[in-house]
Amino acid sequence: MRAKNSKVAILVACLAVMTMLVSFSAPAAAQQPTSIRLASFNIGGSWYIWASAIASIVRPNLPQGSSIDVLPYQGGIGNPMLLAKGKADIALSFLPCTVWAYKGLPPYKKADKELRSLVGGLSRPHRIGVLIRKKSGIKSLAEVAEKHMPARIVTAQRGATGQAVSMQLLSEYGITPEKLESWGGKLEHLRMPVAVGRIKDGHADIIIHNVGFKEPRFSELALTTEIFFDEVPAQIRAAMAQKYGYQDNLAIEKEEFRGVTKNVPALGYPTSLIADTKLSNELAYIITKAVCEHPKELGQAHSGLKVFDPTKAWEPARNGVPLHPGAIKYYKEKGLMK
Repeated sequence: MRAKNSKVAILVACLAVMTMLVSFSAPAAAQQPTSIRLASFNIGGSWYIWASAIASIVRPNLPQGSSIDVLPYQGGIGNPMLLAKGKADIALSFLPCTVWAYKGLPPYKKADKELRSLVGGLSRPHRIGVLIRKKSGIKSLAEVAEKHMPARIVTAQRGATGQAVSMQLLSEYGITPEKLESWGGKLEHLRMPVAVGRIKDGHADIIIHNVGFKEPRFSELALTTEIFFDEVPAQIRAAMAQKYGYQDNLAIEKEEFRGVTKNVPALGYPTSLIADTKLSNELAYIITKAVCEHPKELGQAHSGLKVFDPTKAWEPARNGVPLHPGAIKYYKEKGLMK
């Protein structure tokens, strides 16, 4: 009887040890130090500052000994590519850029179905601005297309988000570089300081680019040159929102720039924090939770982040880029999504 009891005791002890190993193995693995690379944009720019703020908030929540490094590149279009190549783990990106990459729309050569959203709506959305020099006599892009006017249009350099955005918009009007040239006009892709200079000195009629809220370079342009913002028609805004993931209910706001006397309806896009499926569910959860639970700290780091609303951070999923499972776990825990 004693022998039997001893065997039972040994079996129970073995089972207890095995249970302990199982229960502690997963957390132990989860607590291993990790290194996270966060892609942003140029040092000194708003995205680099935002990424640095995010890193400082996330870092204390990572397993002891972990690091999170901010990469000063590649920007809206390039950052999804860094994720695909395994050169970054998380990244800032404009929401439409992520949509284009996920769907394989130009300038991306193939669809990247591994992309995932973490946190959306970090900043006040940028808008697509169509700025027209008053002395050009041009009333709108629609007029250029309808009357085949010899407009001189400038955009950002090739490969930049602003250039991609401009080409999508012009395409909706049926304006191509070839058609524009046949009408006596031209389309140039330039560095933005050069493009703005062309408008100032009268060597260009229209500039199309991303417009941040009260963006300094366009505020200065409005103070030195008579310009106005062209309204993008509702049907074009709706079509581009459907195709490319823009928000179609935004505006260049009244008195935001000199000469803007009423809201000018426009397309736009917020900045999002993204990852891909290579990021573990646990890390995605930690990062999402840390960012969403520190909106005050983000706003203190940069005024552009003061509008961040954690209750709406899950909404980029509506634009066709799935949320990461780790992010979904957090949003469901908080009751923000079903």
